[in-house]
Amino acid sequence: MSAGGSGGMMSSGGAGGMGGCSKENCVTPGYACVGNECIEDCRLPDANPCSFEMVCDVGDQHPGQCVAPADGCVISNPPAACGALTCGPGTACGADGSCYPTLPCTQMNCVGNSCFGQSCACNRPAPTCSPAPLGMLDETGTLNDFTFSRCGTLGACSGGIFDLDFDPSCNAYGVTMISGTDYLRKITPAGVITEWAGVTNLNMGEVAALQGINGTFGGTIEDVALSYICCAACGCIISGPGGSPQGVALLDAMAGTLPMQIPSSTFTSGAGPFGNSQIDTGPYGLSWGLDRVLYVGNIDKNGEYYALDLKTQSKALLQTFASRVHASAPFDKFRMLVALEGGEVFLVPIAGQQGTPISLIKLPTHVTSLVRDTWSGRIYAELANMSIVSFAADGTNLTTFQTAPAKGRITIAPDGYVYHLTLGHPTKAEIVRWELPTTL
Repeated sequence: MSAGGSGGMMSSGGAGGMGGCSKENCVTPGYACVGNECIEDCRLPDANPCSFEMVCDVGDQHPGQCVAPADGCVISNPPAACGALTCGPGTACGADGSCYPTLPCTQMNCVGNSCFGQSCACNRPAPTCSPAPLGMLDETGTLNDFTFSRCGTLGACSGGIFDLDFDPSCNAYGVTMISGTDYLRKITPAGVITEWAGVTNLNMGEVAALQGINGTFGGTIEDVALSYICCAACGCIISGPGGSPQGVALLDAMAGTLPMQIPSSTFTSGAGPFGNSQIDTGPYGLSWGLDRVLYVGNIDKNGEYYALDLKTQSKALLQTFASRVHASAPFDKFRMLVALEGGEVFLVPIAGQQGTPISLIKLPTHVTSLVRDTWSGRIYAELANMSIVSFAADGTNLTTFQTAPAKGRITIAPDGYVYHLTLGHPTKAEIVRWELPTTL
C-alpha cells in the first residue's frame, strides 16, 4: 500500500455512448465497459490496466482512478490471488481464504470474484471521545505528576504508575509498581477515578484494555487484564494455595478483585529492555487480539508466546521464540505483532490460525512497547534508547516519530495521540503525548 495522490471523484468518459461500449472502443487505461458506457473505474475486474508508473487508487479522494504513486494521498496495492478470489487495492488475502479490507480502508466491495477496499479515508477521522486530563488533582489541590494517585480514600499519594492503556471509549487504565499492595486504576473521560487492589504486593507489570480497529469492539470493564511480575529476589508475599508471584490476572468487576488467573510455573527474567532486574522480569507482551483473546509471552519460559483464556484459567502455546518476548500488539484479525529481545518484530498467527511467524523488521535495539495506529495502519514502537519509531505495515519506511524524555512505554488513545509513560519505578512517573499525523 502506498501513500500519495490528489484529485477528484470517480468520473465517466472514454468511448461508447451511441455506438455502445466494447473492448475495442473502450481502451483508455483505468476504464471499463459498464452497460453501454465506458466508465472510469480501475477497481472493476474488466477495467483496462493503469498505464506504466500509475496505480489504481481506492482512497476517498479519487476512488477508481489511475494516479501516480507519489501524488498526495494514494491507497493502492497490487491485486493478489486468494483461492477463487482476487484481493485488489485496499484488501489482502486472509488466513481463512477470503479477502478483507486493510487500513485505512474500513469496508470492502466485491464485483464478481474481485474485491477492493472502500471507505479508505485520506484524513484521520474525528475522534469520538477524549480521555480525561491525566494530570489529576488530589484532595489537597496539588497536581500529582500524572501518577493516577490520589490521597485519602484512594491511598497514599505515591502513585508509581508502571503501564498505561486506553479502551475504545477513552477510559484510561494504569497499574502500579509501589511498595506494598499495587493497584489497577481507571480514569473515565469525565475524570472519575476507580481503584482496585491487587494481590498483596506482587508488582504489576502491564495492563491491557480491550482493543479494536474502527470500532470492531466496544469493550467493557470486564475486558481489562494485567500481569504480576514480582522478581525472584524481590521478596513478594505469595498468598493462597498454589500461589505464584508472576502470572496474569483479569479484573473481576463484580467482586472488585484482581485474582491471579494464569500463574507462572517458574520465574522468567531478562537483561532488557529497561536494564533493571526488578522490572525486566515475568510475563511481557500482554495484549488483547482483535479476536477478543488475550496474548502474552514468557509465562513459564522466555520466548514462549501464549493465547490465554482467563475465565477457564487455561493457556495455549502458539510459538516458542529463541529469545524473550518484550512487547506485542494486534496487527489485524489474523495476526499479532510480537517484539523480541534485541528488537526483531514478528507477525504471528493468532489462536486457531495456521502458519508460521514472519519476521517483519529488525529494529536497532530492545522494544519497550508496540502499538498499531488503527487508522493509518502504521506501527509505532518505543525503543530502549528512548526513540519512538514508526514503520509501514510491510516493515518498510522506518522513521523516527519522537524522542521520549526517559525510558518508558507508549500507547495510542482514541483521540489520535501517542501517549508516552515514563515509568513510576524507580523514577517519578510522567505522561506526555504527541498528535499522530492527520493525513496520509
